Amino acid sequence: MDIEKLSKFITNAREKCSYEIIGEVNEKTLPDRRKLIGPYEEEEYSYVDIYRGSEVFEGKEIVMIDDEIVWERNYHGGINNKKFFGKERSSGLYDFLKEALKLFPKNTPYKRGPTNFEKDGFIYADEVTGNIEEHKGKEKITYKGDEIYSLSYSGGII
Repeated sequence: MDIEKLSKFITNAREKCSYEIIGEVNEKTLPDRRKLIGPYEEEEYSYVDIYRGSEVFEGKEIVMIDDEIVWERNYHGGINNKKFFGKERSSGLYDFLKEALKLFPKNTPYKRGPTNFEKDGFIYADEVTGNIEEHKGKEKITYKGDEIYSLSYSGGII
């Protein structure tokens, strides 16, 4: 497998067809109520993100070459402070999360976001170990000193 080509494709997919770009507006609801973002296609590669839940959620990003899964990232987590539950209260948090995720390092597209990002009292942090072939990470958001969101993720080449 061409790791450099895979990395470039994941970067392109995230910049054009990811949660932080598409959001809830253009996703599709599957019969089992999971949400689908994508597909994004480029040459023989395709990308989708499938998830379930809102305040607390789980999902999987998948990269395929000619309909064969070659890379995936699983994630689970969400809001862990009930003060931010509900669409009205969580919208500012998720707007901030989308802004942070857009800042993912292009040279490490398996990392969900930047190491640190701050705005309007929110602080985003993402720590990851490994590489595109196998990685494990955790992101969290604090607001005015209180942790309000956390997510764990892992993945790599299949």
